Amino acid sequence: MSYLIMNILNSPKLIRQKLSDLLSQCEKMHFAVAWATHHHEFFKELVEHQDKIEAGYVGLHFFQTSPEFIEQFADHGSVHFVDSSKKGVFHPKVYVFDLGSLYAVVLGSANMTNGALTTNDELCLNWYANKDDKAVQELIDTIESYSELNLVEVDDEWLELYTEKAKAYKRAVKKIQDADSTDSAQKILADLNVSIEWGKFSDIIKLNRNLNGLDERIELLDHCQDLLAHQSLSDMNYTDRRLIAGLSDIEATMNSGWFGSLNPSGVAKQIIKNYPEVFSKPLDEIPLTGEITKQRFDRFIQVFEKEFSKYTFARTPTIFTLTRFLCIKRPDFFVSINHKNFTQLAEALDFNHKPSVEGYWDLLQLIHQQPWYTTQLDENHPDYALWKYRVAMLDAIYYEQ
Repeated sequence: MSYLIMNILNSPKLIRQKLSDLLSQCEKMHFAVAWATHHHEFFKELVEHQDKIEAGYVGLHFFQTSPEFIEQFADHGSVHFVDSSKKGVFHPKVYVFDLGSLYAVVLGSANMTNGALTTNDELCLNWYANKDDKAVQELIDTIESYSELNLVEVDDEWLELYTEKAKAYKRAVKKIQDADSTDSAQKILADLNVSIEWGKFSDIIKLNRNLNGLDERIELLDHCQDLLAHQSLSDMNYTDRRLIAGLSDIEATMNSGWFGSLNPSGVAKQIIKNYPEVFSKPLDEIPLTGEITKQRFDRFIQVFEKEFSKYTFARTPTIFTLTRFLCIKRPDFFVSINHKNFTQLAEALDFNHKPSVEGYWDLLQLIHQQPWYTTQLDENHPDYALWKYRVAMLDAIYYEQ
């Protein structure tokens, strides 16, 4: 590499000024950064000169890239956002400016963020090189090769979800900063699982397996899945029906109360004992495998309401009760919400609705877009037993002892 001039940029002010000067002077610009935000002067200048962007790649890991930046450049054909759900972090910080007769490069620690360009301790090298410089051309080729990565197709729905995740992540980070005990740190783990990859999700659950009953939970779900594969709830004996419903039984060989116990519900006990078809018929609408659509879920609710209306009970079972049955039938898709987990679960997902039928389906849509959920494992993977029940296992994280 042969350079004409080299500068050390050892402060945010110097870095920002150099980037601004080069942006105003250049004909074209290439860049790749881990994160970019909108509340700084260089963002305004980039918007003003966005026609100069030949290729730009921005990472999304840890939700550090602001939704406002994404929205501004979502429709810019040359600015792309790197999917954060894949293994590894997208982490370059490089800017290449084509000045016509020369190239100028800024390479170092500075992202395109307010912190990097105003307050952080940053260090970058800036140099100028001839147009035939092989090293600079290799930098440009490397930036352009990022087109082969998994890039996000930004639309309104994706951006709305990303925005909500970013808010939740910021709250979790704030809790980290404020943590002053191991108890505080434990609660932080729950918040951080909002958008983590499978490996970290698995580690959080296995870290406290003795406290959260992981092995007993898997044993319970294995047994219930076997029961439901061979007969409907109403065809089971009373002991097995109680197990499915989470009702304690002295004859039971395992703890049925994981994933929400119906012991406090007198109505649920009465139904399980004398009118099991009230829960059984709607549960039959949910397949043991395969896709579950909103129509399937709505049908489950409709059949339950129809069966329940045939009898006179003191009160109607809550959404908490119904999700217990859904979770046991399809632990890969449904989570049992209850008084012991809903507050923390809703807070972590920035879900501001009260428990309800419609609200529960919306909650599931948030859950089903998390990286740990979308990860696929085969039967030979050591985590497969946990993975196949992964949505139900949210209760193991958020359940308040």
